[in-house]
Amino acid sequence: MYDDIGGKIKSFAKGSFYVEAIASVLAGLFFLVESEEIWPLFLIICGPIAAWVMSWFIYGYGEIIDRLGYISDNTEQSINTSSKSKVSSTFEPKCTVNTEGNHSAMPKEDSENKKPAEQNKTNTKEKYLVMNCPGCGEKLYFDEEVEKAECPYCGRNIQVK
Repeated sequence: MYDDIGGKIKSFAKGSFYVEAIASVLAGLFFLVESEEIWPLFLIICGPIAAWVMSWFIYGYGEIIDRLGYISDNTEQSINTSSKSKVSSTFEPKCTVNTEGNHSAMPKEDSENKKPAEQNKTNTKEKYLVMNCPGCGEKLYFDEEVEKAECPYCGRNIQVK
C-alpha cells in the first residue's frame, strides 16, 4: 500500500488534473447553455489552466519523495561500503636505504620504529633522498651517494641522481 508512494502521489496529481479540467469544461458548457452569459467561457478556458498549475504542487511533492528515497538508498549503500574499506591515514615509510654496496632500496626495519626524518635528527651523517618509484609509485628512501638503485617492490632500475 505504501510502496512507491512518490509514484502514487505523482499519478494522483495527473489524475486529479484530468478530472478537474474535464469537470471545469463540462460545468462551463452547462452554465453557458443555461445562462447564455459570457462568464462560463472564463470557466471553460481558465478552469483547466488552474487545474494544471495546481497539479504541479502535488506532482512536485511526489517527486521530492521519490528523490529522497533515492538519496536515502544510495547514502546507506555508500556508508556500508566505506565502513568495510577503511584505510589507515598514518604515514609509515615502507623502506629505508641500503648503503652496503648494492644500492637498492630496502624495506624499513621494524626494530627501530623511527622514520628517516627522525633518524636524521639522531645521526646527522646520514642524509636521505626521498622519491617515488616511477614503476609502482612506492615511496623510497636513498642515501645521498646512491646514483642508481633497484625498487624492492617492482624491481625497476631507478636513476636516483
